[in-house]
Amino acid sequence: MLNCIHTGLRSLLALKVRSLFALLSIGMGTAAVVAMVFCGKLATQEALKQFKSLNTNLLAITIHHNELNQTENNAKPSLTLNQALALSTLDSHILIAAPFTESYQSIIYQGKPINGTVIGATDEFKNVMHLTLKTGRFISLLDQLNPFCVIGHDLLPNAKQQQININNTLYTIIGTLTSWPQNNVIYADIDHAMIIPIQSAQFINHHADINNVVMLLSANSDPMMIEEKLTHYFQQHFPTQSISFRSSQLLIDKIRKQNDILTVFLGLIGSISLLVGGIGVMNIMLIAVHERRQEIGIRRAIGATTIDIAALFLAEAVMLSCTGGITGAILGIIAAFIVAMIQHWDFILLWWPILMSVSISIAISLFFSAYPAYKAARLDPIVALRST
Repeated sequence: MLNCIHTGLRSLLALKVRSLFALLSIGMGTAAVVAMVFCGKLATQEALKQFKSLNTNLLAITIHHNELNQTENNAKPSLTLNQALALSTLDSHILIAAPFTESYQSIIYQGKPINGTVIGATDEFKNVMHLTLKTGRFISLLDQLNPFCVIGHDLLPNAKQQQININNTLYTIIGTLTSWPQNNVIYADIDHAMIIPIQSAQFINHHADINNVVMLLSANSDPMMIEEKLTHYFQQHFPTQSISFRSSQLLIDKIRKQNDILTVFLGLIGSISLLVGGIGVMNIMLIAVHERRQEIGIRRAIGATTIDIAALFLAEAVMLSCTGGITGAILGIIAAFIVAMIQHWDFILLWWPILMSVSISIAISLFFSAYPAYKAARLDPIVALRST
């Protein structure tokens, strides 16, 4: 076996240009697979990053009013603050219930209108949503109707004055937040929002109903079971309303399933390049068999068996595929790293795509080189020696 490897290596080095083309064929295919799988994994990791910055056990509910099923006097019963806070008692796995309102109101700073939303929230909103203060403090239960507010990171980047006008009411800025990554659990844009006590939000805007509640669940909770209890509760107490749910854990599971599908899809696309590379290796090996017929005849004449001839060409194919596979894997990692730097993604080195791609490249090379090796082994020694 060592003799086959040594002889094969000398043959490959003697035909440098041909060997280089074979390396490019298998190397580019391997690089395509590695780069695609890596980029797919890094993109998914970035998508999951926004959820990891929050509590992973969040359940958000949005309350929708059904206009067709309102009471005869057109009253629209809405969830009160006490009822919203009491939702945490429906199940022992609900640790915190943080209701909030969101409305678009006239916001004026230094005589100029600014674009932003007004969020009415409780003090627990900060803990559930992992809000981090840059300066000052967050609103508390003691504030209630006091004109205090906390502003998002991008609402007033260079705020100098400490007061802001909301609906003709001056609010004092008591804190500012650091940048907060948006996610699909709640749709509020906190970076461009003012957060005020929920009692104050309902006082300045009588239409600011509590239509959103975000809940922190225990680690071993079953979101589906909790959703059933909440649905039953609203059907009993608020028949004119319907609710929709968004669970961080279910969203994470969905993203991971989509990632698995994406990885398989990208791997299949990259495998086409590997197949093309394998065909290229087969063509090059067939040319080598044709040009080395006299060498094959001499080897057969001095006692080499058909297995020895086949092993020689298979050894060359394995060396080409290993070198090309490793080189392609390195190029694929470099390509994925460049994409991660351009997109500002966190780069993580994954070993399984590398091992998988190199293994597949070797398997494909062996598969496509089997026919040239078989053809070389079946050559008639007399005919081979007469070849020029």
